[in-house]
Amino acid sequence: MVSIIFLTCVLTTMLAICMLSFKRYLLTPQFGLLVCFILALIGCMIYAKRWNLEFSAITLLVVLAGFASIVFVSLFFQHKYRLNGNLAEAVRRNDGSEISVKKVRVIIWTVIQVVNLYLVIQFLRTQTGTLSLQVAINSYRNSIYLTGDAVALPFFTRVIRSMCIYSSYLFLYLLFYNAVNKIKSKLNKYYIINIVCAAVTSLLIGGSRGSLLQYLIAGLAIYFTLYTFKYYRAFSFKQVFYALVIAGVFLLLFGQMSEWLGRGEVEELGDTLFTYLSGGMANLDTYLRHSEFYKTDRNYTFVELVNFYYRLTGQGHLQYRGLLSDVYMSRRGFGTGNIYTMFASYYHDGEMAAVVLYCALMAFIGQWLLKMTINSFRGGRINIPMVIYGYLFFDYIQCNFSNRFYYQFFTVNMLKFVVFLIAFKFFLTTDLIKIDYKGQRI
Repeated sequence: MVSIIFLTCVLTTMLAICMLSFKRYLLTPQFGLLVCFILALIGCMIYAKRWNLEFSAITLLVVLAGFASIVFVSLFFQHKYRLNGNLAEAVRRNDGSEISVKKVRVIIWTVIQVVNLYLVIQFLRTQTGTLSLQVAINSYRNSIYLTGDAVALPFFTRVIRSMCIYSSYLFLYLLFYNAVNKIKSKLNKYYIINIVCAAVTSLLIGGSRGSLLQYLIAGLAIYFTLYTFKYYRAFSFKQVFYALVIAGVFLLLFGQMSEWLGRGEVEELGDTLFTYLSGGMANLDTYLRHSEFYKTDRNYTFVELVNFYYRLTGQGHLQYRGLLSDVYMSRRGFGTGNIYTMFASYYHDGEMAAVVLYCALMAFIGQWLLKMTINSFRGGRINIPMVIYGYLFFDYIQCNFSNRFYYQFFTVNMLKFVVFLIAFKFFLTTDLIKIDYKGQRI
C-alpha cells in the first residue's frame, strides 16, 4: 500500500504543476494521462488488500521516469512556443460567428448515415441468421474474436461505414461550436442524428463499449476547448457537474450495455469496473517483475505499423498482436484482465531508454497538435486540428489500459481519418456545385 500511496502523491503533484502552468486550459495531453493513471492508482488502493498489491521498485521507476519525461517535454514545449500567449490570441480571434454549412449537403449525408445503419443491421442479421439484434451482435463478435471466421462487411458498406464514423467527429465540432456560442441553428438536429447513427454503427460491429466512450471523450475534449476559446477560462463548475453526471450515467449503464450488446449479464459490476480501471497497473507490476520471461525480438510499441509493412510486402502471415494481449492475469484468484498499460510495451522494446523516449515523443505529438489547434482557430470556421485532437484525446486517457496511442496514431487509418476530415470540410462548406435551390447555393 505504501508504494501505491507514494506513487499517487507524486503523480498528483505533477498534475498540480501541469495545471498551474496552463491555468486557462484544462484538457491537455498531460492532464489526460496523469488523471487516468491517478484514478487507476486510487482503484489500486481500494483493491490492494484483495489483490495483495504492492508495487516493486522497477514498477515505481518505470512509471516515474515515464511521467517525468512527459511533464518535462510538455512544460518545455508550452514555454518555448508560448502556448499561454497564443491561447489569449485565439480567444481574441473568436467572434462567435456562425459556421457557414451547406444545409442540403448535411441533409443528404444524414440520409446516407441512416441508410448505412440499416445496411449494417441487415448484414448482421443475414450473417448470423437471427432477427434479434442482441444475438446478432454477440454472434458476430464471437466470430471475430473467438472463432476467427467472421465474414467482412461488403466493400461498399465498409467504406461508407468508415466515412460515416469519421464524419461524426466533425459533426461533434459543429454541434458544440453552436452550443458554446449559443447559436440556434436548424442544422443542430441533423448533427445529432449523424452522431447517434455513427455511434450505433460503430457499436454494432464488434459490440464494444469503448467506441461509445470514445465519442463521449472526444465530445468532452472538443467542448471544453471551444469553451476556453470563447470565455478564456478552463471550465465552469456547472460543466464539471454535467460531466460528472454523464460519467455517472455511463458507469450505471456499463453493465446494462453489456446485455444490450448481447454479451451477457455482468455479475459483479464493482469487480468489473475496478478490473478495467486498475487492472492495468496490477498487471504491469506482475509483468515487470518477470519481464525476462516475456522477452521477444518483436516491437510491440509500433505493432500496427509493423503489421502494415507485412501486409504491404505480402508477408501477412507474419502479423502479430499486441504484447500479452492473449494473456489474462489474476492476483489471489481475482482476475485482473489482459491490460498492461502503455509502459509494458515501451519497457519490452527498449527498457528504461524506450520508456523515456516513447513517453517524450507522445508528449511532443500531443503538444504539437494542441499548438496547431490554438494557432489555427478562427471564429466561424471548422478547426480540423481540434477535431483530430478530440479524437486522439481518448487514446491518451486509454494509456492506463494499453499502448493505444501508438496503436492509433501511426496507422493508415489515422491518415485516412485526417484526409477525410479535410475533404469533408470542403464538401460541407465550399460551393462545389453552383446550383440555386430556394435562393441558396447547394
